[in-house]
Amino acid sequence: KKKKKMSSEKFKEINVFIKIIDSSGCIIKKLNPDDRLSEIRKELESRNDIDDMLLFSKKKNDDEFGELKREDEEKFPLNEIITVENGLDTLYLKRIYWEFLNRQHKLDYGRIMSFDGIKI
Repeated sequence: KKKKKMSSEKFKEINVFIKIIDSSGCIIKKLNPDDRLSEIRKELESRNDIDDMLLFSKKKNDDEFGELKREDEEKFPLNEIITVENGLDTLYLKRIYWEFLNRQHKLDYGRIMSFDGIKI
C-alpha cells in the first residue's frame, strides 16, 4: 500500500482567531502564517468568512489599531500582522463603515438639480 504524502504546507498551518474590531465573537481558521494577506483575503472571501468591507489591522495597543490598505496586502505575510495574546494568534479586521452604510442605504444614489428639473 502506498502512503499518501502530506503537503508540507499543511504542517505550517496554525489556528488563527479572526476578530472584527468592535464586534463580539470571532471565528477560528487554520491558515498558513507565511501566506500573503492578499491570498488570505481570497481564501476567506471565497468561504464567506469575510467580505470586501473589512481591512486587515495590526493591534498597536489595547485600543488602537493600524489599518492596512488593500493595495499593500500583497506585501505583507500573515505572520507580520497577527497579534499573539495569551498564547492565541489573533487576526484583527476593521470594518469600513462608510462603504458598509453606503451599500446598506444606497447613499451614492442622489439627485441632480438643474435648470430643466431634478434628475435621478
